Amino acid sequence: MDNNTKEAVAILNEKVGFFLKEQAVTSDPAQRFELKKRIDETQSELAELTKNSTSVEVAVDNAKGVRVANLDAVAVAGFSRYYVGKVIDLSLREATLDESLHRISEFSGLQFVVPPWVNCTITIELKGVPWDQALSQILRLHYLGVEIDGQVARVAPVEMLREERRIRSEILRGCEPLMASCANSETEPGSTLADNSRDLFFWRCQRTYVGEPINISIENADLVETLRSFVEIGGFNMIVQARVNGAVTIELKRIPWDQVLAVILQMNHLGAEIDGRIVRILPIAEVIKR
Repeated sequence: MDNNTKEAVAILNEKVGFFLKEQAVTSDPAQRFELKKRIDETQSELAELTKNSTSVEVAVDNAKGVRVANLDAVAVAGFSRYYVGKVIDLSLREATLDESLHRISEFSGLQFVVPPWVNCTITIELKGVPWDQALSQILRLHYLGVEIDGQVARVAPVEMLREERRIRSEILRGCEPLMASCANSETEPGSTLADNSRDLFFWRCQRTYVGEPINISIENADLVETLRSFVEIGGFNMIVQARVNGAVTIELKRIPWDQVLAVILQMNHLGAEIDGRIVRILPIAEVIKR
């Protein structure tokens, strides 16, 4: 590696360090996700810059070991996982995340829900791999995770999903579940579609919903108005705290209405207090305080 390349590598490493420090001190999910994208882009530049002077043997899933030589800018790890999905071929080039997940849904039957601020492009070429492994690789490209609950697969940054699970555990510790219609029986963080595998990027939930199936397809709809639309469907009264606001983009078909409501609340970091037939919607942080 010549001196000019070494200097360029040093500058890029400084940029990565700066982004990592910023990521460590911010709690805003959108900002953390944007910083993660910048980190990935900078690391890609590093990999491109050093590809002619760095020799790396990359491990694949089910590899027994990893050998790394002259590790200037690339981190390599080996994994051993078990997948059960139908074997597929997948070729994506500069595809949006929505387009990529739509391809997976064709094989899996899952309906994906993604926050509108999570936007990224996917370029990947896979042949003869299970669809759940393909999904895992797509998520890993941008450090995203998925929580699968029946037919609904909610995609979000991994750290956001982990924080949500921590909050749920804190709320449910020593009290009754908030939603009477939703009996939680969740697997431990890390379980994937196969019962005996562990994957940071997958969570699977086993919940029971009792609402009638509905279809919903909205884009940038007012959050409060969307929440109030469930009052007539569910036959209850709703109070929405004044600070609750935002927009909703979601498309689901034949999903129980109480599951749809739960997904919308999760996407917007909201919780519910239930008193008889009155449902009060407020930020999840305030649910914890109570």
